[in-house]
Amino acid sequence: AQERRKDFLLLLTSRASSRIGDGFLRIVSILLVASKTKDPMMAGLVLVFRYVCEILINAISGPFIDKIRIRNSLMTSDLLRTILSLMLVGAVLLEFPYAVYLALSFLGDFVFIFFKPAADKMVKVTFPVKEGTKVLSRVDAVNHMSNIGGYALASGVAGWIGLQTAVFLGPLFFFFSFLMV
Repeated sequence: AQERRKDFLLLLTSRASSRIGDGFLRIVSILLVASKTKDPMMAGLVLVFRYVCEILINAISGPFIDKIRIRNSLMTSDLLRTILSLMLVGAVLLEFPYAVYLALSFLGDFVFIFFKPAADKMVKVTFPVKEGTKVLSRVDAVNHMSNIGGYALASGVAGWIGLQTAVFLGPLFFFFSFLMV
């Protein structure tokens, strides 16, 4: 039981890091598109596109995750998101059009299909049903706080060191999450 709790705490830390990365790259992507296009509607489109993608994926991802080991699912998600965020860094450095940022943002959320249901499944196999709901509520609270923390961090870092440099930090959150799993 002690080992399962330790695994769960590592999962929670991993999830927090991953969601900080999500929030961080979500804001950086919006700011990059806004600065590149000078069009607030395009920046809004990036935000809406990412949320729509996340909602649609969360609605259908459960059956896929049930067929994959939890750890493999989490590692796949973080590894793919590390790669996609590195591609975003490359796109920024090579001054690709905003459509590339939009596509990479979408793919980053699409890969999330492997992460959230696996994290919830970990709670279900680690804790008794009686505790499960309370634990899931805490996990969701950590999830939301991490996402908001990522938003705030991205805004502060982008204002402090600039967008072009801030985008380099995004992959680190996913890679750290990958290492925790």
